[in-house]
Amino acid sequence: MIPSTEIIVNGKRMSRLALGTHLYGRENADLCRSLLDGFFSGGGNVIDTGRVYHGGESEYVIGDWLRANGMSGKAVVITKGGNARIPDGTHIDPPGSRVNAKCIEEDIKISLDALGSENIDIYFVHKDNPDTPVGEIIEVLNKYIKNGSLRHIGASNWTSARIAEANAYAAEHGLQPFEFSELAFSLKKNSTESWGAAEGALEMEKTDFDWYRESGMPVLGYNPQAYGFFYRPDSENGASPENVEILRRFRKICAERGLTAGECLFGFYAGCGIREIPIVSTLNPEHLRDIIGNSGRILDIEDVRCLLEARFGVK
Repeated sequence: MIPSTEIIVNGKRMSRLALGTHLYGRENADLCRSLLDGFFSGGGNVIDTGRVYHGGESEYVIGDWLRANGMSGKAVVITKGGNARIPDGTHIDPPGSRVNAKCIEEDIKISLDALGSENIDIYFVHKDNPDTPVGEIIEVLNKYIKNGSLRHIGASNWTSARIAEANAYAAEHGLQPFEFSELAFSLKKNSTESWGAAEGALEMEKTDFDWYRESGMPVLGYNPQAYGFFYRPDSENGASPENVEILRRFRKICAERGLTAGECLFGFYAGCGIREIPIVSTLNPEHLRDIIGNSGRILDIEDVRCLLEARFGVK
């Protein structure tokens, strides 16, 4: 069973894992509903989606499932807006061009309708545009917090420096700040190297890690399994020297502690020193059951330190 965290959102305690739904659509809706059933029966309750996911279909599939199963009051629903793709998913605008008050408002309204909900538990601004003043973004989000449409807000793929700037503005103006962050966080370095730069993905770096450890802001980390890097027997072939060393230490811990790769990997995230909730994505029910079964462990502090030293140079 997936354990719960101490993080409470809209009266609901968040599970230690979140379910990523970027591949959920109408053509595989039956499978998606089965995966949602399995995730919740395994103790999970955090669903991560976005306005642009699967051409806008993901939110509709999730909304239908929530209503059909009476789960609206039990699930912690995360969605995002402001990404470069326009709402119908048929065209990609220049990066950052929709990170503004007008487009964020448009996306909030469409997401509420697609989810069939009166409010969204956590709403993320999806990517950043440094040319847009943080005040404009915080102000428009607080407009929808005040009318009850949004409960909590966060920044997806924003640097920790920009988040700090936005939260300083919120504090100065008596507004609700960003309370959550979402970015790529894998034990493997450069886990999104094949697509990250083109898609505007932000990967966890040491400066970010240190900031989250000090600030205590919860992190929703996507791509935690790095496309199976820690599961494959030949993963070191072609890997960077840094990742080969991470993998060597990882395998040594698994062997010495008698852990599966999944237990070690999710045990690392649970014990890594920041308030981390990995976002797991799969369309394979057996794989999801395996993830759930491996989610309950927390690595010993010395093992965590060994892996953090290889990943970030953290002593």
